[in-house]
Amino acid sequence: MIEVIPFPARLSASFVTVLKQAAEDPKIEGIILEFSDAKPAPGDELELLLRGDDVIDSLRDTLRSLETQPKPSVALIHQSLGGLAFEVALACQTRVVSNSDVSFQWPWSDLGLLPALGTVRRLAHIVGLEKAVQVLLFGARISRAEIAPDNNRQEISGDGREAAENWIKAHPSPVQPWDENDITRSPLFSQTLTNREILQRAYLQLRKRTAADDGAGSLLLQAFHDGLERSFTGALRIEKTAYQKARALASTETASDPAYHQPDRYG
Repeated sequence: MIEVIPFPARLSASFVTVLKQAAEDPKIEGIILEFSDAKPAPGDELELLLRGDDVIDSLRDTLRSLETQPKPSVALIHQSLGGLAFEVALACQTRVVSNSDVSFQWPWSDLGLLPALGTVRRLAHIVGLEKAVQVLLFGARISRAEIAPDNNRQEISGDGREAAENWIKAHPSPVQPWDENDITRSPLFSQTLTNREILQRAYLQLRKRTAADDGAGSLLLQAFHDGLERSFTGALRIEKTAYQKARALASTETASDPAYHQPDRYG
């Protein structure tokens, strides 16, 4: 049996519970997380990220558990994604995009909020270090081709459900690329000359935009540097700490500022 779970417009503990139960149910051979037309309200998500409550921690742990069982999970995407929906889609073993006119982004970089669920490391593996830095630090967008390259080799018909189900049946025990190999032997290892230069250029680019005491940007670059020389488990701890520190630095007034609740923040 394949379970289809819609990603909610408003993230809650009940969604995490449903996902956790599906991950633990031996009768369910795979999970399709479907991202449809219901976009989250930016204000709700901003409040959740600033509050940093148990929903975030529980979702982070559940996504990691789903990766390491492993039980195949597919993000079935019909719209552009940003924020926590973007993070959850990255944690799935693959992504099927039914609509060619979509893009992906982290919309909270300008507010000094870092990803909360492990996206620093995951995104670097999926699109490469340089692109991941530009997306998370400077708000760059990712195309369908970058986030779901398999879509370029096969035509996705209809709503993509058949393609998602076929992938699950063909990959009963998938392994994520960040769990497959020792990071010190990976091209992403942060101590290679090339990757140190990428992070140094990003630091100089950041300094042109913000003061040297900009906490969030520096925390993010540190998470890239330190996380890409450790196992994924170690990287996840580093990212969690960076998110918590950035959240503490962000003003709670941000959540009540109408300028940041614009409906196109995910578009």
